[in-house]
Amino acid sequence: MTWDEFLANARAVGNAAAEKLGKATEDAATRIKIANTEAKLKAAYTEFGKTAYQHFTADSSDPQILADQVKKIAALQAEVQKLKGE
Repeated sequence: MTWDEFLANARAVGNAAAEKLGKATEDAATRIKIANTEAKLKAAYTEFGKTAYQHFTADSSDPQILADQVKKIAALQAEVQKLKGE
């Protein structure tokens, strides 16, 4: 094996490793985004539950608040599905 062949092989191995590392980094970033979005979704469900409870136990409340929270939940669900590639 000549020096040039050795260098070419070393570059090929280095490039392959860099490509795999880049892919792993992208995957990790996506998993973090999914986890953050799922945490926001869980918080939105909790807030919706509190609001729904207050809505049904209070004499006066605004049903638009519940509708807005449902829209927020739907948007977060869609974002999670998009990030997961579903």
